[in-house]
Amino acid sequence: MKRSSSDNTTTTNNKKMTLFPAVYYYSKSSSSQHPVLKTNDLPHEPNHVGMKSPYYFLWASVFAVVPVAYCYIALILLREVGLYWHDTVGALLQEYTPWVWQLLQLSKASRWMELWCCFEALFFFGLKCHVYYLSSRDPLEQSLSSAPFMKHHERALLWHRMMDAESNPAEMISGWFFDQPIEALTTYDVREFITWSMFEGRNQEHLTRQELQQLQEFVEMLEYKISEHWYGTRPEVESSMDEQEQQDTIVEEEESSEENSQEAKETTPKMVPRKMFHFPEPTEHEPPNFFSNLYESYRRSYGTYKKMIVEKSPMDMNKNLMNFHPVEDFKNFMASTTQQILEAEEFYSKAASQTAESARQAATETAHNISTRVTQTTNHMYSTIVQPGSAVERRLQQTQTQLIHAFSVMKESMTERLETAKFLAGQRKIITQQLRGYREMLDRLRFADNSSASQGVIPSQQMAALMRRITESNQALERLEAHAKSAFDQATGFVAQHTTQQQPPQRYAKYSSDPLLGIAMYPLGFHLLLLGATELPLRVMMHRKGFERRSIGPVNYYFHPGTHVDDDDDSDDEDDDNTSPFHDDHNNKNTPLVFVHGIGIGLITYQPLIDAMLQSGRPIFLPELPFVSGFRPWQGPNAVLPPAVVCSTMTAMLATHGYLKGAFCGHSYGTSWLSYMCKYAPTAVAALLFLDPICFCLHAPRLTKKFVYHRPDPGTISYIIRTDLIVNWTIQRSFPWAWIILFTEQIHVPCAVFLSEQDALVPAQKVEEYLRHKDVPVSDFVPGMKFDNDDINDQAAVTGCVFRGHGHGDWTDYPTDTVPVIADCLQNLCDRAEQD
Repeated sequence: MKRSSSDNTTTTNNKKMTLFPAVYYYSKSSSSQHPVLKTNDLPHEPNHVGMKSPYYFLWASVFAVVPVAYCYIALILLREVGLYWHDTVGALLQEYTPWVWQLLQLSKASRWMELWCCFEALFFFGLKCHVYYLSSRDPLEQSLSSAPFMKHHERALLWHRMMDAESNPAEMISGWFFDQPIEALTTYDVREFITWSMFEGRNQEHLTRQELQQLQEFVEMLEYKISEHWYGTRPEVESSMDEQEQQDTIVEEEESSEENSQEAKETTPKMVPRKMFHFPEPTEHEPPNFFSNLYESYRRSYGTYKKMIVEKSPMDMNKNLMNFHPVEDFKNFMASTTQQILEAEEFYSKAASQTAESARQAATETAHNISTRVTQTTNHMYSTIVQPGSAVERRLQQTQTQLIHAFSVMKESMTERLETAKFLAGQRKIITQQLRGYREMLDRLRFADNSSASQGVIPSQQMAALMRRITESNQALERLEAHAKSAFDQATGFVAQHTTQQQPPQRYAKYSSDPLLGIAMYPLGFHLLLLGATELPLRVMMHRKGFERRSIGPVNYYFHPGTHVDDDDDSDDEDDDNTSPFHDDHNNKNTPLVFVHGIGIGLITYQPLIDAMLQSGRPIFLPELPFVSGFRPWQGPNAVLPPAVVCSTMTAMLATHGYLKGAFCGHSYGTSWLSYMCKYAPTAVAALLFLDPICFCLHAPRLTKKFVYHRPDPGTISYIIRTDLIVNWTIQRSFPWAWIILFTEQIHVPCAVFLSEQDALVPAQKVEEYLRHKDVPVSDFVPGMKFDNDDINDQAAVTGCVFRGHGHGDWTDYPTDTVPVIADCLQNLCDRAEQD
């Protein structure tokens, strides 16, 4: 990545990098790089069942409802037309296709059935339009609207924690590139991936100067970590430093000694990799302007020669020829020059006592006089050598005429090339000016957005529109270069045989921009049947258990006040007028429980756990997440709540019922809300319990590849959820992973993590290794196990437990074994949080 302008370059760790931005700009259109992904291009899930399961035939019969309904509607329409125009259409059907007419007579049914078929057809059509609408939404705009921009230091801290948590960074990067060998990835590939993953789904041309510098630091740190993992480390050998570096080192050491004067530090040698690994540069790493520059040079050269030959009239040329006398003028010139030299010597001898400034002025005047005489002399040289009307003059005039004629002939043959050169120059000038203006506007908007007083005030639509224009300008420059290359090839036949072909970047799991894959279209009857079998029974059961269904902002939730009775109720009643509207959680030992469900069909699958939570006697909050509950096609693209809305809504929900804190429990996708609360509203969190958490080690590619880039198995019950439109939209378009990912350093309350060993989505083994690396005690699940407070000294300690042999969410299939342990752990966490 190089540019000639010094204004657009900077140095990072003695390496020169480009500020604006692309190595060689590759079109961001998917079709220009790779074929657009389709569902049939995806591999099957591991342990694929397919037609071997009865679920396969169940879903196949459900999908057959829509085409049957359409066929029936076609028969109805044809029958009604035949009956209305009986003498024409009906007669033709009876005469030429009697079997069709008999089939139409048999297709009579009740009006309700016919209306139902029409509703099914209209619903299917509306669902198709909804899918098309969501698919046409700008992925970049959705990424920017799902969460605000991260600040510079927040992004740096996140990257450092990721690198610290990752034991094999090469395997992680290779996994995101669909297991491509790490040696096959270029610097451009890695930069593009890091830009997308760490910078809100953007491209390299959307980054500011500061962000590009940070991107380069991330790439260098990744190379450093890979070098450490592959080649090991050794003590750093001290190298010689120049005076400036030594001075900087002395200043840093003085500052460090002042800050840590009260603490003694151990001096250990710094460890560095034995050998450094670097990603290879792409074969084409220059900006797209090589052939455009060729045509620009061609146009300028033509203009220069045109001025030399064509733009002088014959009269001017003859006048110059008549005034040209080289022999006589040269003789006069030599005589005058000799006389001037003698005069100059005499002048300098007389002026020896004068100042150096006067001497220089005299010399300047003398040189000026000499140049003036030379100019005057050259005007008479031609007439001295060439006599007017002589043969020499005629030959020179003929030569001049031949040059003009040859240039005119050459101009006619180069007309097309000149027009191409002028077109390319004009277009490139316009596009470059537009691109420069867009980039300046982007820098200003990002600067305004980063300020503490106005962070997040720039609408995502406006920011995405500006970034689209930057991308379109780069694409226009690329198309302009392709046009110049094609024209040059047609003119010379050289390019196609002697230039290297452009290699597109490697594909990676860029789920936020890839199409919505694996979407199934279920009929209206199936939607109503499933909602009736889940939502209605849920409301009845929750009402019988004493829950009230309420709403706050965009969230609906169930609330149970609990059955816990304080020992000091009588004394509290005497001072009702002086009590605060908020409960003192630490005094009444009554921390409320908040459970957030995961992807599925809602809260109905968690009834055993809810019953166990009721036995604790604590208040219970059960927020609903309709965008991951499935079969809610009326949900729009903005149904998924961003982190700030989640935190404010959950805090307000607790405060509405008089609580300042709550013990949060979440399963699967619900743990993302727990991560939001833990990081961005920690004062409202008393304890945390994670079940099959997706928030740990989220930088690993397993969750994305398993959920998005594997074909759902129609032989399983989870197929209907994996193929739901809004569920896929949530994961692919509204999943701000950088805000969801959680590290143990960010947990400051009692916490427990339950993992499933055979989890198909969560990288349970990697999460377990990470927890052990952070000195978190991890135990195997045993039915009836207890969590004892006496074994835990740290009030904010994190504990782990693994369901051996279980898959994602399998603990709900064995409630008699798992639910009591989870409820006991939750109670233990609340007790630890309530300790003084």
